[in-house]
Amino acid sequence: MYYRGIIHVHSCFSYDSVMKPEMIVRIAEKNRLNFIIVTDHETTKGAVAVQKIVRKRNLNMQVPLAAEYKTSYGDMIAAFITNEITDMDFGNFCKEVREQGGILLFPHPLIGHREIDYVAENSDLIETFNSRTDKEANRKAYNLAQKYHKPMYAGSDSHLKGEFLNAVLSIKSNEDLKNALLNFKINIERNNSSTPYNVIKSQYIKAIKMKNPWLFASQTKKLMAHVYNRNLLRPFQ
Repeated sequence: MYYRGIIHVHSCFSYDSVMKPEMIVRIAEKNRLNFIIVTDHETTKGAVAVQKIVRKRNLNMQVPLAAEYKTSYGDMIAAFITNEITDMDFGNFCKEVREQGGILLFPHPLIGHREIDYVAENSDLIETFNSRTDKEANRKAYNLAQKYHKPMYAGSDSHLKGEFLNAVLSIKSNEDLKNALLNFKINIERNNSSTPYNVIKSQYIKAIKMKNPWLFASQTKKLMAHVYNRNLLRPFQ
């Protein structure tokens, strides 16, 4: 028997998602998931909202407090924390997470980061499959985790309902989730790739929420290019 769940999902509390916490719980319950690590951009509000629903409905589902923060070296996921992280200087960020008893997850290492090796050394886990990333970037992330002997996980990085189950993980049911993640006890049960359409759609959501016409225009240009190349709905290769 296994304890199944998902790491790296976004709710409507992120600027590029409209997934309501109620929908996240509904999908998780329907698919018999036992844990969800909600990682909204710069805020734990999504995780808190999901926690409240899970408690109210008395579900057997673990939802640690977590978020994805943009540090001075790029995006990092802080999980199993107790309070919002406030200092985005990478060194101070890591220190604050650890002081709260949290762990550091390194998402999509080849996308939007600098000093990648240094970040990897200071991370607890490395995301070696991201459903919104191409195979080459995921392969390099895998090699990075191997180089620094770090536990690996797969992240759906879902911003939309259709991406939610792209990456499903499992551990032995009697394992503590935090301990299992830190001690290489996690299995990747499913790792399906997303599509350019989903990424562009979430960027449109961001453009609307942030009232950014330039982002809207740039995504329209990308949309047309993918339509022309007939790969808009083709999973990342």
